[in-house]
Amino acid sequence: MAVSVFDLFKIGIGPSSSHTVGPMKAACGYVGRLQRNGQLEATRRLRVSLYGSLAHTGRGHGTDKAVMLGLQGEFPDRIDPDRIAPMLEGGLLTITAARTNGFLTVVLEDNGAGIQEGYTKRGIGIKNVIARLNMVYGPGNWCRITSDNGGGTRVEIRFPLKERILFEDKK
Repeated sequence: MAVSVFDLFKIGIGPSSSHTVGPMKAACGYVGRLQRNGQLEATRRLRVSLYGSLAHTGRGHGTDKAVMLGLQGEFPDRIDPDRIAPMLEGGLLTITAARTNGFLTVVLEDNGAGIQEGYTKRGIGIKNVIARLNMVYGPGNWCRITSDNGGGTRVEIRFPLKERILFEDKK
């Protein structure tokens, strides 16, 4: 059996690629299967159990981080190492809403890792939100997403307001 140098050396998030590459790929693959089977939207919670050396030394070798990144759709040989820490740290999410010029504008801003260039229009969740806004309010520019890779994301959604009575006083 021939063994390639590429079989021996794998790109991982370290410090031990043997404890990160496999778990990261498995987690990413699991989320991919949920998505392909139409089950991702209904999934509310996942529990990950590790066994063997992954359970005993995994945290010190980065297995926990690799699994969390894999569940976020990251792949070991495609992730920018500078994005790892912000993706795993607790972040700040700010939500504001304002009524202006006949619209309710809701702005969500975070200080996370940002969205890689090109993904602000490709992600399935983003496509679904835009499709639903167009379905309910008609074609329009209802959602604007700006992101700085490594510096946070801003999502601005505009809802047209209609004057109507929501509740009537019953006297």
